[in-house]
Amino acid sequence: MKWKTTLIVIIMLAVAAAWHFLIDTRRQEMLEEEESLSKRLLPYGTGEVDSVTFFNPDGDIIKWKRAEGRWLITSPAVAEGDPSAIDYMMDQMIPGSRKSEFDAGGNFADYGLESPFAAIIFFNGSRGRIDTLGIGDKTPVGEQCYIRIGSSPMVTVAWAFTRNLVKKNLYHLRDKQFLHMSADSITRL
Repeated sequence: MKWKTTLIVIIMLAVAAAWHFLIDTRRQEMLEEEESLSKRLLPYGTGEVDSVTFFNPDGDIIKWKRAEGRWLITSPAVAEGDPSAIDYMMDQMIPGSRKSEFDAGGNFADYGLESPFAAIIFFNGSRGRIDTLGIGDKTPVGEQCYIRIGSSPMVTVAWAFTRNLVKKNLYHLRDKQFLHMSADSITRL
């Protein structure tokens, strides 16, 4: 009888271990992934953005799109985009994170928030999404600003860094190279 009891206990332990490693661990990983995705402002990365329309605090509208792996500014002038400036700006906004968020409803003044002073519209063709981020300049909590996605009543408080990030104009975002050739190809000056 003892060996049968021992065998049953071993089988039960094996089933419990298999369930834990095969089912429970996967379920836990899925829950952690869902939690991580729920903290993101946007459910995609910068590589999935096809084009952007940017309304800066000065009232300028700057548009750029991805063309052959590079950024091309299409408005207000047609020019090569500065990959480091545009990528840096977008990497700071996408996917973003929801750390401190509250429901401001429709009246921002009740919370001491001013109307958004800048906006960025991201076009994501692969997902068929258009996401608008409104960036507000002032909050009642000091040097911070806020981000609102579309017409959502939820407001995400962001650092002053975000406010400075959107104070860009065409000069900051365009490629500033005078000649588009490598230094090795120049033989005389």
